[in-house]
Amino acid sequence: MTQSISVVIPTWNSQSCILDCLAAVHSSSLTGICVVDNGSTDGTLDLVRDCYPDVKLIEFPTNHGFSVAVNSGI
Repeated sequence: MTQSISVVIPTWNSQSCILDCLAAVHSSSLTGICVVDNGSTDGTLDLVRDCYPDVKLIEFPTNHGFSVAVNSGI
C-alpha cells in the first residue's frame, strides 16, 4: 500500500526563510506541499511562485492567524 503525506506550511512575511524550508521539504518523498500565506507584504508569495511553481499556494489578503492557515491548508 502506498501512503501519501502532505505538509502544510503557514507563513507570514517569511521571505528570509521560506526557500530553506521548501528546499528541505521538497527534497523528501512527500506527495503534497501547501503554503498558506497570511497576507505577507515582503515578497514571500512571489518567491514561492517563482521558485516552487508546483507547490499549492493559498493566499489570504490579511493575517488570519496560525490555526486558520493550517486548517485551510488541510
